[in-house]
Amino acid sequence: MKTLLFFAVGLSLALNVVLGGLIVWGPARVRTSAPSSQGAVADIAAAPASPSTHSTAKMDPSLQAAFEAGDLPGLVARLRDAGFPPDIIRAIVRAKLGEAFIARRKELDPGEATRPFWKTRPADPKMNAEIARLSAEHAKILRDLLGNDAMDPLEAAARANRLAGLPPDKVNGVKRILQDYYDMRTELYRMGPVTAADREKLAAIDKAQRADLVQLLTPAELLEYGLRSSPTADQLRWRLSAFEPSEAEFRAIYQLQAAFDEQATSYFGPMSAELQRQRVEAQKQLSEQIKAALGPERAADYERSQDSNYQLTSRLVARLNLPRETTNQVWSVQQDIQKQRQALLANRALSAEERSELLATLGEEASARISATLGARGFEAYKQYGGQWLQQLKPGASTSTPTATPGGQTGFIGR
Repeated sequence: MKTLLFFAVGLSLALNVVLGGLIVWGPARVRTSAPSSQGAVADIAAAPASPSTHSTAKMDPSLQAAFEAGDLPGLVARLRDAGFPPDIIRAIVRAKLGEAFIARRKELDPGEATRPFWKTRPADPKMNAEIARLSAEHAKILRDLLGNDAMDPLEAAARANRLAGLPPDKVNGVKRILQDYYDMRTELYRMGPVTAADREKLAAIDKAQRADLVQLLTPAELLEYGLRSSPTADQLRWRLSAFEPSEAEFRAIYQLQAAFDEQATSYFGPMSAELQRQRVEAQKQLSEQIKAALGPERAADYERSQDSNYQLTSRLVARLNLPRETTNQVWSVQQDIQKQRQALLANRALSAEERSELLATLGEEASARISATLGARGFEAYKQYGGQWLQQLKPGASTSTPTATPGGQTGFIGR
């Protein structure tokens, strides 16, 4: 079944549901004044629950006229005055808008309904841009008609949570700024693959958005916004999941990372060798600043949590519904085994055959200890998610001396 056909069927079903809702609600809405939502519920609850109720009910004439006239702003106002819930109003408006937009979409891509399932839309930049523009227009009309009610309640709640640190009188201003610059970015993405010139334009958009936010918000408010809504905060939440920071720790790390990111995003294009060296040094300095802010004990926890193997193991432990401490137990085994491996590699008194046998025995010990911690099923998964280092204990594996990789993960020269 094709996408356009799905949309048409869905639209038809939505209109049927909406019309059914108008019929059910219509008789209860005939009042001299607009009822409250509580009164609407009470009216429906008091209505006779017999088959004849629906068969003889008629739509409120004023609502029917507004529904058929195509005056969407007037229809929204009447539905709100009649006490309809926001989700019902949103469904009605979406259905009415769909009648026009499905026809316009078909004009832009007439082959969508008949396109073979193994083919995709042609790589036509002009067509793709127009379809994206149509979608943006649809979204804007919904926002203009419904305001905050245009958004799904769960999505609206999530967005409200991201703006929770701001004063109520500034929330709408922030929303307008974000929407304006979102539209600018979308316009660039519509044109197809992002070029180097586009990346500079996107960076300029980001800079202008921040300037507007700085102008609207106080420094304290800007910090609260960034902690909840910035790309830096989003990346930190993911990167620090195995570290489990407290709120105070997250705030401290965020402020250091945000300052680093703001400077890092000022570079475009290929970096010279000197600039790369400066970036590496700045990253090391950032890491030391974070550890200093955390204190010795938590700094050790932080450094461990940045190891990619540790992060993978942490997610695997969560997937297996094991206690979080299990990650540290597995990590301790890894550190112990790797120290023993380094000692074996450094022992020049051993022959190649002896070293290989001892490494194999060490591998068996590692497997047994980790399997006892994770279980047989968990150990099999661990070998792919966090346990790749076990390969270094197999016969024929590299016997080079381990070295630290830039990401903090233990690696081996000559792999």
